[in-house]
Amino acid sequence: MADFTLALSSNSISIAQGATSPSVNVSVNAENGFAGAVQVTLSALPVGVTSNPQSPFSVAAGSSTSVIFGASANAPTGNFTISMQGTSGALSHSASLAVAIQSAVNPALPRTAYARTDSTSASDDPFGEPHHRHIVYDPANKHLFVANRAMNRVDVFSTASQSSIAQISVPGASSADLAADGSTVWVGTALEQIVAIDTSSLRIRNRYSLAGLTPVPGTLFSRPVEVLSLSSGKALVRLRQPVSSQALLALWDPATNSLTNLTSAAPALFQQGVGVLARSGDHSRVLAAANDSSGELAIFDSSGTVVAGPLTLGAGLISIAAANSDSSRFAVLSAASGSTQLLLLDASLKQVAAYVPAVAHGVAFSIDGNRLYL
Repeated sequence: MADFTLALSSNSISIAQGATSPSVNVSVNAENGFAGAVQVTLSALPVGVTSNPQSPFSVAAGSSTSVIFGASANAPTGNFTISMQGTSGALSHSASLAVAIQSAVNPALPRTAYARTDSTSASDDPFGEPHHRHIVYDPANKHLFVANRAMNRVDVFSTASQSSIAQISVPGASSADLAADGSTVWVGTALEQIVAIDTSSLRIRNRYSLAGLTPVPGTLFSRPVEVLSLSSGKALVRLRQPVSSQALLALWDPATNSLTNLTSAAPALFQQGVGVLARSGDHSRVLAAANDSSGELAIFDSSGTVVAGPLTLGAGLISIAAANSDSSRFAVLSAASGSTQLLLLDASLKQVAAYVPAVAHGVAFSIDGNRLYL
C-alpha cells in the first residue's frame, strides 16, 4: 500500500528572543509508489513564535521544504515541543520538534523617535583630527547637547519629549562637555573661541576669545577644537593650528582666560601632538594619548599635572579612549598590523585585561563602572 513518512533534518532547535532559528528541512519520503502531496500542519507553537512558511504548507512526495522559526523580542523563554502533522487523504503521520527559546543576548532597542541635526560625518570627525566627543548629556535637565560643526550651532534635544528644543548659534562648534557642577556646557570650536552655555536657560553665558599659544616662533595654536571640563573649574583643551590638524594640549583657566602649554609635562607623549583624550566621570582625571603609533599614554589631574605615565602600551595607534566614573579604570582601542585590541587599564596605566574585538567603533563605561560597552 502506498504510504509516506515525515522526517525532520533536526529534532531540536534553539532560538534567541528577537531572532530566527536555523532552517529545519521537512521531508516527505515516499513508500510503495506514493506520489501525492502532503499537507503539513504545525500545532502547539509557543507564544511569540512564528514559522516561515506559515502553517499549513504543502510538501510533494520525495521532496523537502525548509522551515525557519522566529521568536519575538518578548517571547517567553523555556523549552517547548512543536507537533508537525502530515496528511494526504486518509494517510497521516506526525513528527515532533523540540524548541528552546533563550533570552536575547543583545535585546533589540526600540526606536521611539527620530530627530535631525543635519550634521555631516566629515565635519564631526574631520580627516587628521583624533576622535573627540561632540555630544554630551545633562541628566539634571534631561537634555542632549550636540556640537554641530557643519551647521555652526549647538542642537539641544529633550530626552523627555524626544524632540529638538533649541538651536544655539555657535560658529564652528566642534565639541561639548558638561561642567562638573552641571551648570554649564563648554563648547569647543574650530575658531578662536570657547563658548559657555547655561544649562538651565539654554542661552550663551559667555564667549571667550583666545589669543592662542606660540611654542615655536611662527607656529600658532589657537583653535580649541576640544574642551574637557575639570573639577578644578579649569579645562584641558586640544588646541589646534589654524592651517594644520596638529594640536597641543593646554590647560585653560576661564577665570583669567589664560592658556598653559602642557607639552613640557610629557614631551615624549606629544612628539606628534596630542591624540585622543578621555575624561573621568568625576572630572578629576584626563587620559591623553600620543597622536602616533607609539602607544604612549599619560594621565593628567585637574591641575594639569601628570599623575601616571607617560608610558607605552606597545606599538599601535590609540584611536578611541574611555574613562570610568572615578578614574580607577581606563579603556583604549589600539590598532597595529591590521588588528585592533581593547585594553583595560588601571589608574596607574597597568594593563588589567585585553580583548580582541571583531569590529569596534566606540567604547563606553556604564555609570557604575561595572560594565564596558564596545
